[in-house]
Amino acid sequence: MPAIPTDSRNTPPAGEGPAPEEPPPSEPPSPGARAPARQGDGPGATRWKVVETSEVTDESIEKILNEWSGLGWELEGIRFAMRESSRRPAMAFVCFVRGGAGRPAGADPGAAGA
Repeated sequence: MPAIPTDSRNTPPAGEGPAPEEPPPSEPPSPGARAPARQGDGPGATRWKVVETSEVTDESIEKILNEWSGLGWELEGIRFAMRESSRRPAMAFVCFVRGGAGRPAGADPGAAGA
């Protein structure tokens, strides 16, 4: 087999040497989806808060929305977990997002004693 010359930068011929790294395939984001925060982005990083509730009523969800939005969190969405035996959701996950370094200490309405 004849030798294949390399260019002046001493790059290996095609098929030799390490393969270039390619990013893993990913699905395109859904319309309206927010980019996830990366760890280590510093003080300007997007912060996420997920509040879980097994009491899925309008009053309980309204209370969660009012508490967290009052602390500067913006509603990202609500996801419901359904049970097979009922048309009523078994649980709700209320997702909030905000930029910045997060809320001040002690501002967690879900903390003990609140």
